[in-house]
Amino acid sequence: VAVSMASTPSDERKYPKKSKRRRQAANAPGMERLTSAEGAKLMKAAEFAGNYPRNRNQTTGTSCGICSTAIIFSSLKKISASEDDVLRYVDLSLKTFSLSDDPKCDERRLQLENVLTKWKRRGCSLDQLKVLLSYGLGLQTKSFHAGKSMLADFEDSLSRFTRRWKVRREGEGKNEKEKMAHILVNLRIVKTGHWGVVAALNAKEGKVLVLETNDASMHYWCTTERLFEFMNTKKQIWPNTRLDRGI
Repeated sequence: VAVSMASTPSDERKYPKKSKRRRQAANAPGMERLTSAEGAKLMKAAEFAGNYPRNRNQTTGTSCGICSTAIIFSSLKKISASEDDVLRYVDLSLKTFSLSDDPKCDERRLQLENVLTKWKRRGCSLDQLKVLLSYGLGLQTKSFHAGKSMLADFEDSLSRFTRRWKVRREGEGKNEKEKMAHILVNLRIVKTGHWGVVAALNAKEGKVLVLETNDASMHYWCTTERLFEFMNTKKQIWPNTRLDRGI
């Protein structure tokens, strides 16, 4: 997808409320701050290290998913995309769908409108952000639902992702799309759901670096087991319906 948009860094507007609970979570057992000596050591030996901006804070209390999307979009398109840039691009997709007579386009428009209506109040669920990425930004997506899988499945997915990234880095890959693979993670560390970006993987230590959009100074390493625990939580949203999490 060709992208041409204004580059307005999202860190120009700071979401003012820093979560004390999330700070405590970033210092919990099994988690290591990126800014610590151990965090720097893990980063140096990482098998995968995405070139992501690390100075981004979400601009509202519910925009962690939009902020995470802006982070990977910046890397994909080699621009400094803000949350507003992402939403403007999604709005262009909506207008394109509205001009089409294709029933599929109308269905995608309705799904996108539903996401845009709800994220400001509740944020984005795993499936809702997939709609935004797929239909709003034209990106190929694949979901991993922790509640329907096991830890071994998650670790296997990370291993395959790392191998593909190494192939692209060494210039041996035949599929150019592999070069653009990114991981967004939907988890629940404290009371509410949250989005972040998997920015690095250290397979030897079995640890993953997650970019914290609530506070850019709190990026953290955690074990794959701990990250899976954070994803393997379901929230009751109405009777007989629970919200699944994953990547």
